[in-house]
Amino acid sequence: MAQLAAGNMDGLVIGNDGGKGSSWDVAAGYYLLKGNGFCTLDETGKPFDYKSPNKGLISIRPDYAEKILADLKEIHLF
Repeated sequence: MAQLAAGNMDGLVIGNDGGKGSSWDVAAGYYLLKGNGFCTLDETGKPFDYKSPNKGLISIRPDYAEKILADLKEIHLF
């Protein structure tokens, strides 16, 4: 998540592995992304909640987010 926030990648997908997940594991990374304007959602397309990280994570660079989200809605992933 830090690499994405630093601009080294365009997006990130972390699937739900069925585990509990821990807010401690993702809270700092989430705030780095949020502070840099990244669009960060869970696997259902709802805003990501670091308190419930077991629902997967999708984060997209701000300048790509609108186009990618439109494409995902077009193919009915959200």
